[in-house]
This record gives sequence, C-alpha cells and structure tokens, in this order.
Amino acid sequence: LVLYTPNPLSHARLGIITSKQHLKLAVERARVRRIIRESFRQAKADLSGLDLIVMVRSGISSIDTKTLRNDIDNLWQVISC
Repeated sequence: LVLYTPNPLSHARLGIITSKQHLKLAVERARVRRIIRESFRQAKADLSGLDLIVMVRSGISSIDTKTLRNDIDNLWQVISC
C-alpha cells in the first residue's frame, strides 16, 4: 500500500512501514526495505514534490525479489503520471 501527498519541497521523501506481523524475520524486513529504497532512489526524479509512505502488507514474504521490485517500479510509474 502506498500513500502519497504533495509536499512544498523540490524533492521526494520516502517513509517505509514494515511490521513483525507481516514479516516475522528481521532479515526479510530489511530485504523489503532495501528493495523499496533502491527502487525509490532510481525513480526519485519522477516523483519530485511528493511525500510517499509505503506500508508493507501481509503476503509479501512469499514474493521473490524480482517480482517485488517490478511491482514497486510499477507503483512509482502510476503515481508519477
């Protein structure tokens, strides 16, 4: 789930919420945060002027890294349009 709102700054800001309820292992929470941050870093220019919060939901632990990265990249494209 991604929530976003305009901000008065010229750059985008990112917040990530991962809970133990949805990802039991710290390794998994760190993996998801790393993937989201890297994807955000590459799409940051297209998302300028937005505050984004990514809330990790249940079922994400069964998704492999490549699929998760593609899903996050698609979210950035939808938001930037």
